[in-house]
Amino acid sequence: MVKTIVHKGLKELFEKGNSRRLPQERIKKLRQMLAVLHSATAVRDFNLPGARLHQLKEPPLRGYWSLDVTGNYRLVFRFENGDVYDLDFIDTH
Repeated sequence: MVKTIVHKGLKELFEKGNSRRLPQERIKKLRQMLAVLHSATAVRDFNLPGARLHQLKEPPLRGYWSLDVTGNYRLVFRFENGDVYDLDFIDTH
């Protein structure tokens, strides 16, 4: 279950369905990924085709998990006791 979201636009999309603060070409995929993150109970549940699930090893995101959205965009989050925390939407370049 998604517990906390850092990115304001992602939070609005998740809580209110409002997508105005996000790249419109990414909305469909973000909605799908949010649904998977919210229903997941184990890390293996996040292994979506093409999402390249991996755990980050470098500070400041050491211990976070990363999913590719497209191109430079990633969803990063902490996963603890079956819940998603500090979910963020970042551009890596």
